[in-house]
Amino acid sequence: MVRLFHALAALVVLAILPGSGQLLEAQTKKKGETISGTVVSIEKAKTGRSYTLKMKTKSDETEYDVPLVPRTQLIVAATGDKGFLQANANVGGVLTALQNPFEFECDELNVYVGNSPPPGLKPKADADNNATGEFEMSGKIVELQAGVAQIQCGQQPIKLTFHASTVTVNVKFSDAALIKEGDVVDVEGTIVKGKQTITANTVMVTSAEPITYSEYSAAQGDQKGKSAKTAVTKAKTKKDASAGPAGSDADPFGVLGNKPKAKTKTSGGAVPPAGKEPDPFGVLKNKAKTKAKAGSGADAEMEEPAAGKPGVKKAVKGAKAAKSEEKAGSKE
Repeated sequence: MVRLFHALAALVVLAILPGSGQLLEAQTKKKGETISGTVVSIEKAKTGRSYTLKMKTKSDETEYDVPLVPRTQLIVAATGDKGFLQANANVGGVLTALQNPFEFECDELNVYVGNSPPPGLKPKADADNNATGEFEMSGKIVELQAGVAQIQCGQQPIKLTFHASTVTVNVKFSDAALIKEGDVVDVEGTIVKGKQTITANTVMVTSAEPITYSEYSAAQGDQKGKSAKTAVTKAKTKKDASAGPAGSDADPFGVLGNKPKAKTKTSGGAVPPAGKEPDPFGVLKNKAKTKAKAGSGADAEMEEPAAGKPGVKKAVKGAKAAKSEEKAGSKE
């Protein structure tokens, strides 16, 4: 009776105090609700690692935008194949214990590509907390042979046997790029009031189609190829920008891009510019005429020196005789 009175008194006080209604509502409000539907589209942001998932609700087919940011807990679940079972893969599942210690078997395994649960091995319990004889395991494959895997579960290594032909492999990714139209999606979050947007805490996407390891590897290779191509394009653009196009600050007059060709030197000297007279005053022409009159030709004159020619000797002799006669006349 006393406890009931105290509870009623507390409610009366909350009703009287200003803002008490909002405080009570905040204390009783759920952290978020689960909204189920199908994926309409998935679009990557131009920069960064964010995506925008558009979904259609299962209940009333209303469309909402779900921003997927790095802090959003994302799981993309799909049926895989045995190609995902290899060394260094993070795996988990429910195992059945065998008679030998730390030896188990299973028919189904989960492979985690990206985020994975912490490693460990613990007995599984039912709803009443009763042991079921099964164990929950998560760890990393350190060695793999035909149907037998050595798995490190924290500090405890175990031996796991599975039927290679019948084992079911489920793959859980944390990559939004693997989401496709038509996939089933469950969003735990809050619908923004007045907007067709959901602020998500956890997003669980179930792929409508299986994903094989070869398909996943090919998709990863394409992404790496695009990244490498983008990096090469950026490097080439940066290099071209540093060289500077004609008319830029690096080459304001376009000289680097259009260097003039060097002039070809000849034995006769520099080549005269195009459009100008090679001998504007006729000097070279007059010399040619004088040289032609002096001998029988340019070639003959080049073969024999002027002093050795007969005509030149006779002229020199006559000049000396005339000079001697002139001297004799002056003495008389």
